[in-house]
Amino acid sequence: MKAIPNIKIACLALLLLLVSCAHLPQSPQVTEQKAVPSPVMVKRFPARYHIRQTVSKQTSEPRENKPTDTRTNRPATFTLAIPLPRTTDYHDVANIIMSQGTLLTFPGTKDNYVSVTSDRPVESVTIEYDITLYQLHADFARITSVYPYDTQSALYRNNTANAYRIEADHPQISAIADALWKESAGYLDYARRAFRHEQKILKYKSSGKFFTVKEIFANGGGDCGALSTIYISLLRNKGLPARYMTGIILKDNAQWSYHIWAEFYIEKYGWIPADPSFFSGEENYFGYHNGKRIFFNQGAGFTFMAGFREQKTRSFQTPVQWQNGSSLQSLLYTTDIKVSLLEDSAEEKEFNSTQAVQLSIDTVAGMIDRLRREKNLPLLNISRTLSNVMSRQLDERFGPERPQSAGTLKDLMAEARYRPRWWRAWEWSVGPAVLHREEVIAEKLAEWDALLEAKFREAGIGYRYSKKDRTHYYTILIAEPK
Repeated sequence: MKAIPNIKIACLALLLLLVSCAHLPQSPQVTEQKAVPSPVMVKRFPARYHIRQTVSKQTSEPRENKPTDTRTNRPATFTLAIPLPRTTDYHDVANIIMSQGTLLTFPGTKDNYVSVTSDRPVESVTIEYDITLYQLHADFARITSVYPYDTQSALYRNNTANAYRIEADHPQISAIADALWKESAGYLDYARRAFRHEQKILKYKSSGKFFTVKEIFANGGGDCGALSTIYISLLRNKGLPARYMTGIILKDNAQWSYHIWAEFYIEKYGWIPADPSFFSGEENYFGYHNGKRIFFNQGAGFTFMAGFREQKTRSFQTPVQWQNGSSLQSLLYTTDIKVSLLEDSAEEKEFNSTQAVQLSIDTVAGMIDRLRREKNLPLLNISRTLSNVMSRQLDERFGPERPQSAGTLKDLMAEARYRPRWWRAWEWSVGPAVLHREEVIAEKLAEWDALLEAKFREAGIGYRYSKKDRTHYYTILIAEPK
């Protein structure tokens, strides 16, 4: 036999080493990815959590013999794929540790998943990571120009066509889209109108049939996935790129549930979140993310490597598995997610600081002064006593240590020995999605006719931020002293 030169042996050994290394398990800790920030989205109030995610097989399989592929009579290969968040505008992911498996990335979207391949069904996989969640606000004032879409780009083509569950050309979708488009001033205005309109005609429902567009309309609504389907279909009907966002939503820091929402794309400004399944009476989740969603993957239709074969699935919210490249319907896996709060957000401390509360009161007082000047009315005296009364009432109702029942304004004024001849009080709230509160406050004040009555000479202003419902509460009392 002809001898192989030493240099060829060395090259062959190196090649074999590289091939073998490609199939080694992923290192226990994985370096996080970096996200490209959107020029429109404002990130605020980070909160840091530790997540422990355990995926376990529920069906029992014999362990004494290795399974074989009945078609080839060769040892079977089992592949389990588990969705995993990555660093995006929504959150930063760090310190990923896996009990087994390899961290892989979808080439098109850069979304992560863990792949575990074995010669028998995978029993259990545990994944841990730290995640910093942000509240996101779309600052629409930053959208100063309108750019045409690049209709030849992959982004546009992939997010404007019919796809899994999305029927952009459905007759009911087209009828609604045409009517809304006639009233719209452009793509952003259309996206907002479609959001409002859907919340008027459909409701969140967990019962009934709501898989197809026809079924959703017939049912009068559906779950988060169904309502996102309608919204995405409405936007794609008019050539506005939109897509699914899949993941989980945290509840009270420790609880969680699966969730789907939507994003739409404005050329040059990026992707903007919109969640039509959250009904609040206002556009609280149009261009707003509350810092409680963990995003797994975007869009629909995913291609995996199962063994040495490509395999596809339409949705990837929960783990999927294959045997020799074929989907295994007989194996059931459950996911248990433990959420630990490491560092809470500082929003309550920031908004309810002495300086911030005084600034909020001064802002409202300045707006009242302008309104009364315009009507040539005397300016109101901002009473410290009255302001303390109003602030105390809000503290009792929305503060961290709430009594069984808050005192009435009459009671609180009596305690403060303040007895006016006439008085009027008004309260309003500003939801969490509002980035520029001053605009909403000015609109609310302009609607209060009593504010412009000449007999009132004094005012008290109270402000409190409630972290529980992430809402800014304002209250004003105007009075005619005796």
